[in-house]
Amino acid sequence: MATMASWVKTHSRQLKIGGVLGLAFALVIGAGVYRLIDQVTNTATGVVRGYLQALAQGNSARALSFAESPPDDTSLLTDEVLAASNQRMPLTDIEVSDPDRTGTVAVTYRRGGELVNTAFVTVEEGSKWRMRTVAAEVDLQASYPGFALIVNGVPVPSRSIVVFPGSYQVRIDSEYLQVDGGEFLVKNESGLKLNTSIRLSAAGVAGFREAAKAKLEACRGQRSLEAFGRKLAPFVHKPAGVKVKTETIRWELIGGAEALDRLEPTILDPSGLMAAPTRVLLRTGLQTTDGRSYDFRTGITTVYGGLATDGFKVIFE
Repeated sequence: MATMASWVKTHSRQLKIGGVLGLAFALVIGAGVYRLIDQVTNTATGVVRGYLQALAQGNSARALSFAESPPDDTSLLTDEVLAASNQRMPLTDIEVSDPDRTGTVAVTYRRGGELVNTAFVTVEEGSKWRMRTVAAEVDLQASYPGFALIVNGVPVPSRSIVVFPGSYQVRIDSEYLQVDGGEFLVKNESGLKLNTSIRLSAAGVAGFREAAKAKLEACRGQRSLEAFGRKLAPFVHKPAGVKVKTETIRWELIGGAEALDRLEPTILDPSGLMAAPTRVLLRTGLQTTDGRSYDFRTGITTVYGGLATDGFKVIFE
């Protein structure tokens, strides 16, 4: 019975030949792949078609490989972000025309059910062609201090982003806020400025109202003329040397309490300041050290506030 050693000795020549043939086959296949890549970049049309096919396949590395110079910011130029884009609006039916004299290549494709007619600019580098740029700069316009914007599931540090052509959805990292105009389609590598805005969600409106009601109750319990803020504090005309007896100060709600349940706050500016008009009537009673009693009436006309990570903060005017 032949041993393993004798079998190897007998068949060593065949093994060597098989190994050489396998290596040769791998080299041929590899060379074919490189020739295929070379063929893609041999023409402007081939580069644009290869680039769009890479986007359709969700292959961010290949899409970037067609760039004359890769973008500095590649945080959103990833397979993950492309996958979200293609899941929402797949890229299909790619048709690429011959370039014009400037190297601009007209294309048509579909994003979901939408037909896109656009063009991409190519440049010649020796015997190869490249895309002038493979990504677009997008200004999201809207933001809210302290809360990250999220693009296709990825948090972004600022409202200025760089993305591949595709379908995008912007939201903000708070249940109390929402982005209006946050769904958009980037068709080519040209820049884009969105018409987006941040507003309170239904949960945010409810949260603002609850914060206002809680603030009202807290202020009513204070023995201070400025319990509701300096602007609503009554001015007591009293003789020199006479003081207000703090323990006698009483704040009373005399009308409009239900108005706080109907507050409709809006965000006024990029600082995140919110405001809601209202009408709440208050009475202040107090005594001074000379034995006199005073009665004042005032009213809350606006509730101002803002949102932080620990909730809403409001003040009255």
